[in-house]
Amino acid sequence: YKVTGVQTCALPICVFRSQMAMMNLQGIPIGDIVDFHLSKLDTRPALITHHDGNLEAVSRLIRDYDGLPILVDLTATARSGEIYAEVLQKGGGIVSANKLPVTSSMDSWQSWIGDPGYLNSAVRIETTVGAGLPILKTIAGLLETGDKITSLKGCFSGTLGFLFDRLSQSQKFSDALNEARSRGMTEPDPREDLSGMDVARKVVILGRMAGLHCDMEDVEVENLIPEDYSRIPLQDFEKNCHNLDPEFQLLFEQAELRGKKLCYLGSVSSAGLKVRIEEVDQNSVLGTLRGSENICVISSQRYREPLVIRGPGAGPEVTASGVFQDILDINRFLNGRV
Repeated sequence: YKVTGVQTCALPICVFRSQMAMMNLQGIPIGDIVDFHLSKLDTRPALITHHDGNLEAVSRLIRDYDGLPILVDLTATARSGEIYAEVLQKGGGIVSANKLPVTSSMDSWQSWIGDPGYLNSAVRIETTVGAGLPILKTIAGLLETGDKITSLKGCFSGTLGFLFDRLSQSQKFSDALNEARSRGMTEPDPREDLSGMDVARKVVILGRMAGLHCDMEDVEVENLIPEDYSRIPLQDFEKNCHNLDPEFQLLFEQAELRGKKLCYLGSVSSAGLKVRIEEVDQNSVLGTLRGSENICVISSQRYREPLVIRGPGAGPEVTASGVFQDILDINRFLNGRV
């Protein structure tokens, strides 16, 4: 298909779901992919194949494919990383919105990205951190031109940014959480967002992009809810989360009395990798965040006055745009190597 200002890209030849695939070596029209995603399988039944739900079907396609494959990973499983090496060894490219493989072992990161550097590798993972925001390519560009990152800090969760914005407007925690869920902004179990582990994975990616050897165990993470609430069944949490309202109300009221605003931030610096609630000045860059915005504040030897990247940090449109940009970038990269 053609996009204004860029070269033509081939249509996808195969789209996998957990136990089903749609395949056409001549290319699959976008409308058919949408129908397949929406389970409207009667549109092109001749293209539908069933498989056993593991990665062997994907791996077999990669081995048999006569060309340079581009694998687009939109899953949420660490196992998809098992086939990244196969794609790269065949001279293809990886586009991933999946944080789990790229926050696994440091050895895997080094084999996929480490030695050539992000911009010279056949891997693009921009949407793992800031949806459509150009955070990773900016960091990579600074390093490639000889700069050195001294710190990274920001709000890297559109869900928690939205939640904290509502709490700063005196909305009850339980009401704000329910609103976020009704908007489709949280995980099915919102405690996955509230635990801070999603932000922690993004911080590991940022740390590795900045040149650090770091793993998930290196991140200090502040869970937003008590441990007891993390262990109970989801239904019980939903019934009892209103009991946390007074605690959050007091926390935000005290910050406001000090002229401060609370944000849930991730940071990478000489002090380590941290994910926690922090007080910021209300008129600072971080203090002016609204809704589900993401922001990354980059300090470096060259940018002592920090470089700020800011914009929508959640939503299907901006995330899809970021994935599409990565596909186009990898397509250009691979064509340049042929």
